[in-house]
Amino acid sequence: MNMIQKPTAWLLLLLVAAAAGCSVFVSPLRDEWYSQHYFIMRDWEKKIYNGLSADGRLEFQRIFWDARDPESQLAFGDRLEYVSTVYQTENKSQPWNTDRARVYLLNGIPFEILYRGSETQAKSMPRLDTEYEDIQTRQDEVWSYLYRNRFVYYIFRFSPPSQWRLLQTVYTDTFIGQLENSNRDVFFGVVTDEEQYRVDLENLIGKFEKTS
Repeated sequence: MNMIQKPTAWLLLLLVAAAAGCSVFVSPLRDEWYSQHYFIMRDWEKKIYNGLSADGRLEFQRIFWDARDPESQLAFGDRLEYVSTVYQTENKSQPWNTDRARVYLLNGIPFEILYRGSETQAKSMPRLDTEYEDIQTRQDEVWSYLYRNRFVYYIFRFSPPSQWRLLQTVYTDTFIGQLENSNRDVFFGVVTDEEQYRVDLENLIGKFEKTS
């Protein structure tokens, strides 16, 4: 029988030591809708979107969510509202365009968050209070998600003056990519005719192609 193993202190320290400190996320800044949805979009959707005029992008946005489960759109809206409030201290103009926000938008509430600092603590999700951002007692945050009877981890380290940067944990746990693909392709996946959905988006290129 497969047993779910909770993270131990020595494992978390090993993951932090093994990870190289740099963010693996890059998303566009100018288009607000695109920067919010970038990490739940597939590569071919991004390519089409970037080739459209302003009117074409509005039509793309409508088709994008019409093809998906309304519950997933509601969930995304709730997550976006949350990160827009909680992560303003890191990015006032685009709080969703931060490492912790992007992980939260794609994966939702972590199973557990551990703080590595003067004292290790755990809770079910981030809190909106001043203590949460106290860098004097919190050097690292380790977010765990349950995936296929095991835990996968995201490790964030504080980077002055106000950023929390994701360490490259993708190389210490190959299941991270599988977790993200599952959330992108299943939770935020197309529930209508996917072939027709793709045709509808590709048809926008001829109608609303970007001219400059």
